[in-house]
Amino acid sequence: MDLVPAAHLLLNRTQGVGLFPADFLPGKLANPACHVVAAFSRGELAGVALAELLTDFAYYEPFVLHGFNPKSVAGLKVGSFSSMSVAEGLQGQGIGKILAHLRLDWLKEEKCDLVLGVSWVSGLAHTSARVFDKLGFQVVAKCHDFYRLPSLERPFDCPGCKASPCACAALLYRLDLRTQKGRAERHR
Repeated sequence: MDLVPAAHLLLNRTQGVGLFPADFLPGKLANPACHVVAAFSRGELAGVALAELLTDFAYYEPFVLHGFNPKSVAGLKVGSFSSMSVAEGLQGQGIGKILAHLRLDWLKEEKCDLVLGVSWVSGLAHTSARVFDKLGFQVVAKCHDFYRLPSLERPFDCPGCKASPCACAALLYRLDLRTQKGRAERHR
């Protein structure tokens, strides 16, 4: 199985046909500031997820009007849970949680202070919000039209709202790894 095309197909199928261009995964795989993980079930690709080290917060600008202050992360090493997809027939079985732990382990190895993640509020049964909640992430802001402008720039078929442009909202989550380190050291 050629994993890059299979992962590309999975990302587009679950998050919107046309959302991820063909060069998306090859570019991420070539970038040392990005970590791509995959999960398999019975020899088939079950899920794919990415984590990245952030230096630019432009992607998060729509949240500024809804409570996110980029200055609040100034001076911190920030990572991101940037994309995740689990095969439709395998959602709700813990694969997203496994992928999240793999990404979180890498971000900790990279000595990140903080992790940001965006959860798509699509109305679909399985989103990353449950994973974020279980890992201790906190909601920072909700943006009701987060995907509108990106869907105008790169049209895609949204599986959530089924509208064009996309009318889905998004939640911005954050996890402060500095406080997790402090708790772990106190419990030794």
